[in-house]
Amino acid sequence: MAWNSTLRTVGFFLAVAAASSVATAAVETLAAAIADPSWEASAMANCIYPGSVEWKSEAKRRPDQDGAVDARPPRAAVCLLGIARFLDATAESLRRNLLERLAMDHDLYAFASAGRREGACGDFRVKFPSRPSAQELQTLAGQLDVRSSSLAREWDVLAGFLEGAVASKLTWHDWPMELLPASGPWQKATKRPGNWLGSLARGTKKRPGSALAQYRSFQDCTEAVQWHERNVLHHEYSYVVASRWDLQWLIPFPGLPLLQSTDPEAVWVPGMQGDFYANDRFAAVPRRHAAAYFGVWQLIVSGRSEEVFNEQLPGSGLPVYDAENVNTETFLWARLAHAGVRVAGLPALAYVHCAPSQDLTSLRTLGYWSCTSFSQILGASNVRPEFLATLGGAKYPREFNAIVMTDNVLNGILHADLVEVSSATSADRQTGLPPRMTRLFPRDGVQRQPEWTQENLMAASFVGAQLEISRHLKEKDCLVPAEMKSSLVRCRRFLRVVLSLATLRGEFYEDALALARARVIAAPLHLESWLWLTLVLMHPYLKMQAAAAASARQALVLNGGHTCAQSMHAMLLQDRPAPTLQDLDEALGGPNATRASQAARRQVTCRLKRRRAARARVVGSCVAARSSPCLDSWLAFGSLFMHEGWLSAAAGVVVVLRADLWVEGEEATRPEEDPRVLAFEAKLRRAVEQPEGWATWGASLEDHLLDAPGRSDLLDEGWLRGQEARTGQGGRDLQAAGIRNVVFSYSPAWQRMVAVEFSTVP
Repeated sequence: MAWNSTLRTVGFFLAVAAASSVATAAVETLAAAIADPSWEASAMANCIYPGSVEWKSEAKRRPDQDGAVDARPPRAAVCLLGIARFLDATAESLRRNLLERLAMDHDLYAFASAGRREGACGDFRVKFPSRPSAQELQTLAGQLDVRSSSLAREWDVLAGFLEGAVASKLTWHDWPMELLPASGPWQKATKRPGNWLGSLARGTKKRPGSALAQYRSFQDCTEAVQWHERNVLHHEYSYVVASRWDLQWLIPFPGLPLLQSTDPEAVWVPGMQGDFYANDRFAAVPRRHAAAYFGVWQLIVSGRSEEVFNEQLPGSGLPVYDAENVNTETFLWARLAHAGVRVAGLPALAYVHCAPSQDLTSLRTLGYWSCTSFSQILGASNVRPEFLATLGGAKYPREFNAIVMTDNVLNGILHADLVEVSSATSADRQTGLPPRMTRLFPRDGVQRQPEWTQENLMAASFVGAQLEISRHLKEKDCLVPAEMKSSLVRCRRFLRVVLSLATLRGEFYEDALALARARVIAAPLHLESWLWLTLVLMHPYLKMQAAAAASARQALVLNGGHTCAQSMHAMLLQDRPAPTLQDLDEALGGPNATRASQAARRQVTCRLKRRRAARARVVGSCVAARSSPCLDSWLAFGSLFMHEGWLSAAAGVVVVLRADLWVEGEEATRPEEDPRVLAFEAKLRRAVEQPEGWATWGASLEDHLLDAPGRSDLLDEGWLRGQEARTGQGGRDLQAAGIRNVVFSYSPAWQRMVAVEFSTVP
């Protein structure tokens, strides 16, 4: 973005359709009137910022008596991002409970999406000498044929935020596929499944979600902040804060100084609704970690996102195309972990606001077709219906339930009534509402919440984490082996969180044991599964030391040289007899569980043998010439990969087939002419570009061919073992290379050191 105008210039840009000669003439007329030549009108041939209006303001720039910019730094940059819907309902709480509670001077950066306008390449950008009003902005949207999701009253509120911001951008291009080059390193990312690439659209498929728009707004925020630091402040901010426009802030933000004193190195995100990764709806980011959080667009465009996946999520899309589905929360956690950044969880403070509607065409939640009214959330209560009607609804009702728990901690409430039904007789005299509703939805602007301290901050975060875990356990998350096979990384994260909570609370060990047992049945030939089961069984709370020894013994059977397996087995066998089959039954949960584990082991072993037999046929039939039997062997090998969902491996077979001349009798057939090769390639293309699920929509066969394994890889045992180690679907990992040591911690309850975790490397 060209943030290079002079400090005293207020710039405004307008996107005008180049297809119209009238619009082109208007552009030329306006361009001639512009005094600053650095903001020339230019054709958007590369489609950098289609369908957008941008400007910079002089807000927060306070010259002293000598005319120089005030050297006192605003300590925080606040980027408001996303679709500016429901802003008329959220603006007050956004100002009162977030912006005014940061406890630091700050500059506002406003980046808003007002609707969707696809295919906007070829537009012009022009600098306007003055800013439009809210009504003019809305009129402009209509002239550009924008399907705006913003209402008139929302335009009025948004205009005020844009006017008061240091830098602003209003866009009608919510799906910025055109911002990506036609081809390049970013294509490698498309084989990684999930809505982390939401709005990726090629061919007839568009991947659900709007992640690319989010990443592009992060890039806008980064560039604007850097420009302001370099040209105005001459130093860096302390924090960069990011928030959605549609968050309804019910509880005051704790303040950046409190977060800084609690953990100055951490990126603070909501501790709830993160799927055991990192919630991406809000963040308070130390400036030194801003690149790790906000630099995601460049990470994808440059192809360096593959480094993140290979280190943190190697099984995502490889070898099985739809395994380890990645959402935006997962990718946020992965890139922060890749950068060595610690994540800390905030208690629940805000929820995503929405307006309930029975008409889906007017339900403006986009991508999540639900909005639960507060009448439904609160059920039968003593809150007046007319008051509830003014609150609208919540896109994710559990967020409000979590806010109630935060309110409980702050106010020392020991029950979980959503509206404090037990306090109905003590309604607030001024509002006539129960105390909780008066605190969370103050109509008089009076703040009734106690001040935050480190103690209640950590207590509220802890209670929120417990609520989140309890919900997932109730829903049997990561307890169904068949489902766990395709989500081993996520379920490992869940087990870690449960085990850490168990260590602090002295409970949840039975739940941790259930998760570890399910993992063994899901992936019986993964050494890590047995190591985790052994670790959980070792805890004195469970009183299952003999069962732990039996589990450790199974780990040694898989790899007798693994340091952790050796040390845990030796520790558990001190002054104890060797484990028995009954001990193994107890470790796994009974004879039926043992039989299920053995059956799973046989199934995996069968698939391992099948792959090696197909590879052996290729080696045996392709010694002399590129004959028809050799071609048949390669096609059978590729078909096996395709049947198992190893689409990138099958693409490697295509690379091999394209490279060779195939001999049929005395004639040589070029691969692009051989009907068998063409049929196989067409079948693979359909599997890649028209998959059964939506997780890999937008990917093409050419994407897979970019870095498909070659002939030497496909025929190499080491490559095959490496691929199998990535997956729980017919996979095997005998190394558990990421697990190095057992972590012990002193337990005051048991008055001894207990095993609580593994030290790991990516």
